[in-house]
Amino acid sequence: MKLFFQILLPLLILTGGGFTYEYLSKQKKERKKKTPESAIPIVETQRFKITDHPCSINSFGVIEAYDSTPLVSQLSGKIVSLHKDFRVGNILEKGALLAEIEKADFLSIVTQRDADLMEARCALEEEKVMGKQAKEDWVASGRKLEGASSFVLREPQLAAAKANVLSAEGNLEKAKIDLQRTKITVPFTSIVTEKSVSEGRYITSQTVIGTLVNSAIAEVPLSLIPAQLKRIQLSELPLEITIIDPQRPEVSKAAKITRVSPSIDSASQSTSVIAEIDDPYEAPYFPIGTFVNAQIPAGIIEATLAIPESAFINNDFFWALRADKLKKINAESVFSKDGLTFLKVKDSQETSFDIILRPLTSFREEMTIRRKGEQEAPKPSEKKAGRKKQPKS
Repeated sequence: MKLFFQILLPLLILTGGGFTYEYLSKQKKERKKKTPESAIPIVETQRFKITDHPCSINSFGVIEAYDSTPLVSQLSGKIVSLHKDFRVGNILEKGALLAEIEKADFLSIVTQRDADLMEARCALEEEKVMGKQAKEDWVASGRKLEGASSFVLREPQLAAAKANVLSAEGNLEKAKIDLQRTKITVPFTSIVTEKSVSEGRYITSQTVIGTLVNSAIAEVPLSLIPAQLKRIQLSELPLEITIIDPQRPEVSKAAKITRVSPSIDSASQSTSVIAEIDDPYEAPYFPIGTFVNAQIPAGIIEATLAIPESAFINNDFFWALRADKLKKINAESVFSKDGLTFLKVKDSQETSFDIILRPLTSFREEMTIRRKGEQEAPKPSEKKAGRKKQPKS
């Protein structure tokens, strides 16, 4: 009995357990394996057509003075009057009397130079008479006039008298000019950028009175790289452009490119074109020193697609959607601006494309794609779940 419990009973238990496990395994139904459903990417598309696109080039620069001059006195004297608008920021018309130097001394010089001229002319007339008398005396002495020296005939004295007259006339003319220079006028319509003197101050020649900048016109150099230059018709200057203040994007002003710099920047290999701006100090206000952006017309880009740069892959192709299938379209970029690239499509006769704006790296040819906003068809399991349960009979 003891041998039964020690040896045979465990064997019987193990044998019974094996038969039970085999029976239960046969009764268990095999589960069907489910094939995992592949996820269909959802993309955002936009239709683009091949057409002609007007194009412009962006550049930038700083507005500079077209004419700027420091007004310098050519005389010494006391300033007795100044223009009432001779203040920084005011605009002065061409020819306006800006400042006047005390002119009493210069009037005196004019009078003195006039007297010197009268004396010189009188001396010349006397010399003419004396020369004539010398010739008559020489002939009366029975000698031939050809034998007389020029000094005896007073020819050098006559020439000196004529020279004295010319010198006196020159001195008088200079004195009159100096008298005119006591009135300092505005050389061109300008805005005052600096004032250096005031009434009552004694100035000397070469004293700077103030600085004036031409207010009727200004200019701005614009830097262009070779690729941009190719798209501009520089042979048709002047070229109308638009300048914009980046601090005030809503403010713009017309300008025109009138000339091209004769030199090229050696570091960037860029070329400067110079644009002129009329009336920079009239509304809208574009003063000297303003940093501006410029939009330059660059003709028409014919038969191209203008798509976001993000949709153009590796500068080589873009993905288009045809009947919910991906299609790779090869293209060549001919121009880029403001986040858009202008493409020439290769090996395709189509004129419009549904282009994927944000392509994925997992895209493959003929891959099935679902557009953003489309309703996905319900799965079979969802249909079954959506049915109402029939009441049990």
